[in-house]
Amino acid sequence: MEKTTTPVRFWYFAIFLFSQSKNGVSAMELTRQLRVTYKTAFRMGHKIRESMSSAPVELRGIVHIDESLFGPRGKNNKRGWAAEKKTCLFGIIEKDGRVKVVVVKDRKHETLLPIIEKYVSKDAEALPTDKFRVYKSLPAAGYTHKIKGNTTVSTNCI
Repeated sequence: MEKTTTPVRFWYFAIFLFSQSKNGVSAMELTRQLRVTYKTAFRMGHKIRESMSSAPVELRGIVHIDESLFGPRGKNNKRGWAAEKKTCLFGIIEKDGRVKVVVVKDRKHETLLPIIEKYVSKDAEALPTDKFRVYKSLPAAGYTHKIKGNTTVSTNCI
């Protein structure tokens, strides 16, 4: 909306249309509703979509993290991490209820730590996890780490 000649009420109405639509809003729909040119409607839609997707979720407080496999049992009936055709989901949940779930290709340190750094604030009180080896590096990354079921809390290494 900055440095534009399009009236603010048009922007607010367009944002309202986006918030009420299940399937999104096309530039042609914005053209009809706002009575603006297609070029203006296209630019507005692009800017609104960009602002909706770029707002990072930064989880604070007590944040739980864990990964899990989802999918059908294969023909080999293997269970757990040896199973084929399973999707690995990495979940981060705040105590108050905000959640971020990411599909990851594996459970390696190089995959999970950047996701934690992107979505979890450094001032999070504790990151309760299981005893998975990747989470042992959380204190070195500046997080307070607590293992579930254990009263020992590693302190920040900042």
